[in-house]
Amino acid sequence: RLACERPGVVAAIAAVGGTNQPAAAGGRCAARVPVLQVHGVDDPCWAYETRTAACAFLEEGRKVGVDDTLAAWRTRDGCGATASDEALPDAAPYGTRALRRTWAGCAAPVVHLRVEGGGHTWPGGHQYLDADTVGRVSRDFNASEEIVRFFDANPRR
Repeated sequence: RLACERPGVVAAIAAVGGTNQPAAAGGRCAARVPVLQVHGVDDPCWAYETRTAACAFLEEGRKVGVDDTLAAWRTRDGCGATASDEALPDAAPYGTRALRRTWAGCAAPVVHLRVEGGGHTWPGGHQYLDADTVGRVSRDFNASEEIVRFFDANPRR
């Protein structure tokens, strides 16, 4: 919301393990917003698909899925329908694989790091609760480093 309302202050956004409900609802933005979305496909707390179920420590209620959120950002940022996929190296065979999806023709980039087998966790971070509760942590990349690179590549204009 801040990126849409204050584009002179917020240059780009990144989300890990959550989506953007106002974006999927079609809210307006004052400018195009570069977006990086990182999400585990097996996230039991904020499911990849739009759902109401959540894990024990998150309040239940409609949670907009990743595809719906990204579709809204692609529309808002003028992206074409064509996407390119790049498999990230399987640096740590821990049961996860990561894929970077980038859409063509965007006025502002929309990038998705899809973590197959990943849970409600921070890739490259700590397994803060057991995998049965929050899912697995990907060790194939570090979300913090990816976010910094994305922000560096998309400075405020």
